[in-house]
Amino acid sequence: FLIFFLSINQNFTPSKMPLKLDVEKVLHGKSERVKCVDIHSSEPWILSALYSGNIFIWNYDTESIVRTFEISEVPVRTAKFIERKNWLVCGTDDMHIRIYNYNTCEKVKEFEAHTDYIRSIAVHPSLPFILSASDDMSIKLWDWDNHWENSIIFEGHTHYVMQIAINPKDNNSFASASLDRSVKVWGLNSSVPHFALEGHERGVNAISYYGGGERPFLVSGADDNLVKVWDYQTKTCIATLEGHSANISAVAFHPSLPVIISGSEDGSIKLWHSCTYRLETTLHYGMERVWCVACLATSNRVAIGFDEGTIMLALGQEEPMASMDSSGKVVWARNHDIQLLKLLRGGAAQFASVADGAVVPQLSVDDLGSTEFYPSYVRHNKNGQLIAVCGDGEYTIYTSLRLKHKSFGEAHEFAWSSTESDVYATRVSDKKLVIHRAFREHCTIRASYSIAHIFGGHLLAAKSGGGGDGDDDTSIYFYSWQSGVCIRRIECAPLHVYWSSSAEGALVALVCAEHYYVLRYHREIVDKYMAHEVDVAEHGIETAFSLEHDVNECVVSGAFSNDVFVYTTATPNHRLHYYIGGHVATLAHLDRVCYVLGYLPRANRVFLVDKQYSILSFALQRYVLAYQAAIVADDEATAQSLLDKRKIDAAHFNKLAHFLEAQARPEMALRLSTDAEHQFELALSLRKLELAKKILLRAPSPQKWKQLADLALRQADVATAEEAAMQAQDLSLLLVLYTATNYTRGLRRLYALARQQRKYNVAFNAALYVGDVDACWQLLMQDADGD
Repeated sequence: FLIFFLSINQNFTPSKMPLKLDVEKVLHGKSERVKCVDIHSSEPWILSALYSGNIFIWNYDTESIVRTFEISEVPVRTAKFIERKNWLVCGTDDMHIRIYNYNTCEKVKEFEAHTDYIRSIAVHPSLPFILSASDDMSIKLWDWDNHWENSIIFEGHTHYVMQIAINPKDNNSFASASLDRSVKVWGLNSSVPHFALEGHERGVNAISYYGGGERPFLVSGADDNLVKVWDYQTKTCIATLEGHSANISAVAFHPSLPVIISGSEDGSIKLWHSCTYRLETTLHYGMERVWCVACLATSNRVAIGFDEGTIMLALGQEEPMASMDSSGKVVWARNHDIQLLKLLRGGAAQFASVADGAVVPQLSVDDLGSTEFYPSYVRHNKNGQLIAVCGDGEYTIYTSLRLKHKSFGEAHEFAWSSTESDVYATRVSDKKLVIHRAFREHCTIRASYSIAHIFGGHLLAAKSGGGGDGDDDTSIYFYSWQSGVCIRRIECAPLHVYWSSSAEGALVALVCAEHYYVLRYHREIVDKYMAHEVDVAEHGIETAFSLEHDVNECVVSGAFSNDVFVYTTATPNHRLHYYIGGHVATLAHLDRVCYVLGYLPRANRVFLVDKQYSILSFALQRYVLAYQAAIVADDEATAQSLLDKRKIDAAHFNKLAHFLEAQARPEMALRLSTDAEHQFELALSLRKLELAKKILLRAPSPQKWKQLADLALRQADVATAEEAAMQAQDLSLLLVLYTATNYTRGLRRLYALARQQRKYNVAFNAALYVGDVDACWQLLMQDADGD
């Protein structure tokens, strides 16, 4: 098998390209020296333990301090959240452990725990235990369910114990780092260590376990300026990472990214690839020495403590690497592992009882295998039989059900064609794209601009980077999959490009930072140019696209189902919308960021995935979409047949009526609407006075009677205007109407009615108009008497 693939990829060598990992600073909080940080798993909080004796809780969304605890007059060197109790626990240089309720700020417990400074605390993930490590060279286990009893003391180190870490794969074991130059591994049931890992030439300050996959690794950092990676099963050092120029104070295996993070007293943070151990990048923030690092298993965010405050970084993308085909099979990458789940394994009927927005229950996940590189892209091809995985400068194409290799090669990025199942493109450099057909190179595109990103679809799209050296081009270029010819250049720098899934690929959504454009692709025009071999200008064919709509929405993710664009929006209002024919409908309000997997007509559901890889679904009836699509296509016969055959439940009629109104079809909307208020508005817009009157007789409203009276008056329908004004008790309008028509009997009736309602101005004017001086005099006398 390997020989076969080498024969078709003779020029391919393993990639040495750097890991594609964007780094964004989320929080920059200034404070005194930070000795320990921790991240809350459900709140946007970072806990910072300060050398000044205080603890801050930062909200990294608002970049503000939400809690302050004045702990002691001596340094707080360690602090952790205990989320299941709403507590924080901390250790200080007065040898005490203190526990606070972080919601009420009430102190829960304080006790003397050691005979020297407390350096580190670890919270057991499931048992009611914490471990504390101290300069007294001991580690102690405390049971909070048993009145904080010290259950066991672990002894064996001969110098200060600087940090402890519980093994995420075996919660009954933990490791410790000490200035005696060793890392020791312990069990919770024995006071002596199982074994020691020795190799550092100076004291060890920090340790962290690898939590992903099957590799039994931990990483350590020491005063010899080195980071070492250990296999704790074979008890050997498998890698030594050099690059820092001062003591290593913090290390961490990121729980979901292929990254080792190290922080040093030289003020730098280094990111190392956890598979190749190559240095990916070095970060400097000018905040003096680094003291601590914390990661969260469910996020790509990292908190770092410095001499001058706290920083939070977002590494890479938070969007799950997941793809769903048209049959409901979802493939996703979690770290290096590729997994498969079948949404329709139990049939489409299973979703009838699932509430909108609820996590889809009881999904069986199949492990397909793992990749040699860290994936940054996972996507099905057109027919769903293949998936492409790209990352670390490489790509591999697999069968989607059994993860069998079909092809591989070098690529910064990968994109599938949506017109043919075996056509795809790779970006091999900032200036070069290669289009492949049937797993062989078909043609090469050499760009005159710097390519920042590529997108698949009906055409191959390449976004220019504007990456310096006089290159200020920020455009999107569309290329033919067959010839590599530039079809059109558009001056726009989209974040995403989504094509409709119809055979013609008629619509394309260009998603920018604050809005999106919907363009119509005119394939017939392009085909004529290609068929007659007309020379295409540098900027392509001007008539290849036309603008349909410009929608002001911040799109997070989206997908087309035929010509229906389903998408989620960004903060502050997380929503699920769909676009069809210029009409945007809201399906749901979301309580968190979610990403669109796609729409399955068989299940009548839209499926989303969140950052924790939970799948949510929302109802969207396929016949409702079919009706709307027929209307957009001016196919009223098909739309009517769906109604005649009762394919659409009456519960959706009002929604469709509003859609028809937005499509400038008020007559059809009026026939379909069952909402009296909407019916009335439509009848008014169509100037159907009698129908509007009938609707109001069934559901009367003074305000709407007045609207009807105004419209009737404009149409010179005096009788209807009088009736509506009387129903609305609009006496001023009746006065205008009766005086304009010289209707004396009406004015006398109005006089009596106005006097009864104590509207004396109207009554006086009515009496004056008919010449009833006595009535006018009587009204004036009543006013003089204060009546």
